[in-house]
Amino acid sequence: MAAKNKSCVDVIIPTLGENIKYLHESINSVISQAETNKVLICIDDKSSHKSELVSSVTRYPSDKLTVIKSDLEGVGETLNAGLRASSAPYIARQDDDDISESFRFAKQLKLLQEQEVQLCFSGLLLFENENDSDLYTEMAHEAAENYFWIESLVLGSTLNHATLLSENFYKKENVFYSASKAEDYNLWLRIAKSKKIYTTSEKLYRYRQHGMQKTKNWNWSDVYSEIYPQWIKFYDEVGLPRQLDKEAIFNLTFNISENNSIKNIEEFITFIHFLVKKLVESEQKADTRYWDYLTMRVSEIFSNLENDQKVVENLKTIAREQKDMLFNIFMSSSLQLGNLKNKYNLLGEASHKIRIDNEILLHDNIELNKKFSRRLINRVARFFED
Repeated sequence: MAAKNKSCVDVIIPTLGENIKYLHESINSVISQAETNKVLICIDDKSSHKSELVSSVTRYPSDKLTVIKSDLEGVGETLNAGLRASSAPYIARQDDDDISESFRFAKQLKLLQEQEVQLCFSGLLLFENENDSDLYTEMAHEAAENYFWIESLVLGSTLNHATLLSENFYKKENVFYSASKAEDYNLWLRIAKSKKIYTTSEKLYRYRQHGMQKTKNWNWSDVYSEIYPQWIKFYDEVGLPRQLDKEAIFNLTFNISENNSIKNIEEFITFIHFLVKKLVESEQKADTRYWDYLTMRVSEIFSNLENDQKVVENLKTIAREQKDMLFNIFMSSSLQLGNLKNKYNLLGEASHKIRIDNEILLHDNIELNKKFSRRLINRVARFFED
């Protein structure tokens, strides 16, 4: 089996140089794993940190680490340079400021082979140690076990990009990352229908949060606008309702437009109702975390509309008109979570510790809300079965 092969995984670490203070910890977490063939450090050739990056990795043996330079800008293109240079039968992804657990590749390779899938993702731990202080925080980011609900991708990426380990089919099938900022999400939308995907709830990865992350300063409406053509294609491929206004649904889902007309909200509610019913149909297979994900994503979308009380009332009215008890419980839970999220956000950014405390309190409240709503949903579902 490939899992026993001592050199079967190439690990791509794209870097623009801003996270060089964390890079060596990231490299060290993967280079010593028995399954690692090579670590491919992919550098944007136009990076102002290029010389510093190249000289800083000379400590590693050349048979274990290779520097790949990309002539084109952006994370997607640096990733593609690594994909083209890779020769191992499997390939893994890692961000330059994150850490893999020592057993990550052995575990993922075993799952790939046992489950006969092409891509494997895992849960992770979010951690933060701002300014290298003693204030260390850690929070779990859950993943489902043994089930990937493909329709969930229509609401955004449910796959933790940096935890990816997959068969190395990219060059052979001419499948590469796009030049858009949301390069991972774009790729999932393109290949999810043709590849078997497995997710494990085991936390095999540590995702670092810090002030230098570029994504914290992105205008996400612009980022998701680039995804629209691929999103439309995916929407049709997975059999979502074609009669609905897809542009209105996309705009509300990713907060791109402020046009919250009654018609657009009606379209969106009908769309969410369809997703809830699809998840009910797959309940015997689906991990309960997909209920949590669906509730959380819809609550985030609702929280973006909270400033307009008229819109919120319209949401409640339209949902009630569906005459579906299960869906009404789902909607009530999502609206409550959206309201809760807004209240915690209003507490502000007075200090790092206050922000962390708020996030932990919000997380705890969300967990309680999810457990309560899930219990209600299960009871209602059993009632109708009887």
